[in-house]
Order: sequence, then C-alpha cells, then structure tokens
Amino acid sequence: MDSARSPRLLRRINFGVVLGYALGAGEFTAARAMEATSLTRATVLGLCTEMVEAGWLEECGATTRIGPGRPAHRYRIAGRLRVAGIDAGEHHFSVRVADLHGEQVAGGREEVDSWALGREGRVRVAREFLETSMAEAGCRQEDLLLTVVGIPAPVDAEGRSPEGQHGFWPLMNAGFAAGLPGRVVIENDANLAALAESGRAGDGSDGAARGSGNSATLLTGERFGSGLIVDGRLLRGARGGAGEMRLLDAFFDDPEGTSGIAALARSWAREVLEDPALETSLRRPPGTGVPDSLDSRDGHAAVTVTVADVAAAVSAGDAAASRIVDRISWRIARIALALASLLDVDTVILAGAPADLIDAVLVRARRILETEFYPPLPCLVAGRLGVHGVVHGAVEHALALLREDPLQYLS
Repeated sequence: MDSARSPRLLRRINFGVVLGYALGAGEFTAARAMEATSLTRATVLGLCTEMVEAGWLEECGATTRIGPGRPAHRYRIAGRLRVAGIDAGEHHFSVRVADLHGEQVAGGREEVDSWALGREGRVRVAREFLETSMAEAGCRQEDLLLTVVGIPAPVDAEGRSPEGQHGFWPLMNAGFAAGLPGRVVIENDANLAALAESGRAGDGSDGAARGSGNSATLLTGERFGSGLIVDGRLLRGARGGAGEMRLLDAFFDDPEGTSGIAALARSWAREVLEDPALETSLRRPPGTGVPDSLDSRDGHAAVTVTVADVAAAVSAGDAAASRIVDRISWRIARIALALASLLDVDTVILAGAPADLIDAVLVRARRILETEFYPPLPCLVAGRLGVHGVVHGAVEHALALLREDPLQYLS
C-alpha cells in the first residue's frame, strides 16, 4: 500500500496540483506553475510533458524567451475537453456543454412532460438531448469529463433522494448517474441556482455573494425551492433537504403551497375565467391563445391562458390580472420574510421566474414587506440568470469540482 512518502503517490499528488492550477490559469509557463505550486522546475516540466502526452494539456504556438537560454514553452488545458450541465426540471430540460473556461459551446432548452415519460423516459430524453448537444459541439464522449444534473428534489452526498412527495422525488431523481455518458454528479436544482446567482461554486466558499454572504435563492417557476448561502457557505442538511419548501403546504391555507409563480398565475387566471361575472381581457375567443400542456396526472383539459397572457393583461391595466399579481406578491413577501426570519439572510433572490411577471411582482412584494412588517427586512432582487440559473450553476459546479479534485474526474 502506498504511504505518504511513496514516489508513486507523491507524483500523483503533484500531478493533481499542477492540473488544478492549469484548470484556472489559461496559458502558462513552467515558471508560472512553479511559483503557484512551489514545485521544482524539473517536477513541473516532467508533469507538463506527461499531461501533454495524456491529452490534458496542449502546448501553445507561441513561446516566451527568458534570458539567453532556451525559450520557455507555454501550456494550456486541452481545448477539446468539455463539461456539461443539465437542468432536469419537471416540465423542461436545459443542457449546456461548455469548455473548461466555462464558455458555452452548445446547448438548448425543451419542454417535457415528466409524468408521461416516467423515470426511464426522463433519463432517455436527457441522454438524447446531451448527445445531440455534444454532437453539435463536436465533442466526443471521451472529451466530456463531467456532467452535473440539477433536479427538483433533495440530494444527499451520494446523489440519492428520499422517498416521498407522492413519488415526485424518485421521479425527478430518475437514475441519471447510471444512464448518462461519463462521470455524473447529481445536485439539487435550487442549490445550483444559489451557487450561480451568489457567485459561488463547488463548496460555496469562493466568490463574492450578493449582500453579506447570506442569501436565499428562491426558484419560483413551477414550484418553489430555495438554495441557502449562510455565513458564506451553502447549506445542505443531513439528507440534502436544507431549503426544501414543503413547509409552505402548512404555511398557506390552500392546496397550492409549493406552486411557483408560473403555476399560480395559470391557476388563478383559470379561476378568473371560470367566473362569468368578471370583466377581463383574459377572456378571449377559444383558440386565440397558446395552449398549456395537458396535465397528464388528473386529465384536466388544456386551457388557453398563459403566463405571458397574464403579464400582458397587467400591462394593459386589467383589474382581474392585477389582482392575480397582488396575490402572488403577497405570497412572495411572506416567503421572503420567513426565510429571512429563520436564517437571517439579508437578500432573497427570485430565480427561474417568468420574466413577463417578475418586475411587477418584485415592486408589489417589496411594498408589502415595507408596509406590513418591521425591519430588518430582506432585500428582494431578481436573479441575474433568469430561467437559466440552474444550468449555469451546473456548469460552474462541474468546473469547481474539477479544480478541487481533478484526479477524481480526470484519471
């Protein structure tokens, strides 16, 4: 068994140190790597040669001459290497294939019906979507080092989700680790959004968070979920359930406690349309709108009102649509206050929300906080990444994991 002094183990450790430096360095010389890693010139040069031969590094065309000696070779991470992020939501999949500097080279977003697909279907669609994106990027399977998949379910350190939520969590954590090519890490989607929106990745310790390093990123699309950065670190919990929003079922006295902004807007617009006494621009001739997807769980017929319809009606001064936004804003204000009271976060970031409605909701929710509650109050802000926060966070997390322990994923 190798000891700490074993030349083989020491070389492996040094390999990881230089590779970790290279992943964040861009172009570099052996001299720069020596300064950053405190390794000898001979060790760095030997490892760089080994990494070039293994395909992890490539030599740049230009060289730098230092003094009268031989020119110093310049290196960089091989441009063919890729990571991928997948936002595997209940109603949509987003895929992002990126180089090791985080630049997207391919990707896209498509709607899905997870309840119709089932577990095997979710994995199949994710695999096909990822393979299509890899082909578009000219990425071979051996070039894909790591894929991070974000799912709307608690995830523990082993990538497992609890049983519960009437089969929802097992459906979301459908077996992506075994069904996708290459190395795969499963993570909660709100945690990934929080890492992306707060400027943190990996273990949550790097970068500058919005606010003082205490923020809650609230996913607000179809379902509420939150990722929590407290005292500069991401909170996970023993089973990965920190930030899970099941408490909203008890917090609000209605059956839509965990429904997000998009789901609430459609549901409450449906209530408006069912009241013939209400005058509203949402009431349009049949077939003039874009139909929502059928709800395959309860067989309800499709409706023609959409989130964009509600937003347009609000902009046009429709009173019924404005009341829908008031109801959503009331709910957002109370969720934000609850998060701030429990965790002492100073910022609540609304991520994944429909852009059509988010500005109106923010203005009204802020007003509710200021007029109905007393300080300290959380600052409500819109996420910078919109509906793309989870997939961006997945890519950033993949890169952070590579930098922290490159040999775990590159060996």
